[in-house]
Amino acid sequence: MSRSEPAPRATLRVTRTRGTLRVVVDCPSATTTLALLNGAALGLSDAQLITVAAFRHQDGCGVCDLEPVFARGDRDIQERTERAWAALVLAERRN
Repeated sequence: MSRSEPAPRATLRVTRTRGTLRVVVDCPSATTTLALLNGAALGLSDAQLITVAAFRHQDGCGVCDLEPVFARGDRDIQERTERAWAALVLAERRN
């Protein structure tokens, strides 16, 4: 991909089937699936689980635009996670 081409946009599919929640983040480079049986038992909202799947996809793919997926997730959790990672990176650089 040349620098002038935009990053491919990731898509999101959320399905519920017989008590199973499946969150799929997909782009041309990778597919990430988060499947939970009785996901409500974790106490996490769908938006929080979407954010988890988006970060997991980002970790494995690293090239796509995840903004459409993060937009459907939990922005507060996303921002807290990004701040925590930034603080860890800073601490590691200091050591």
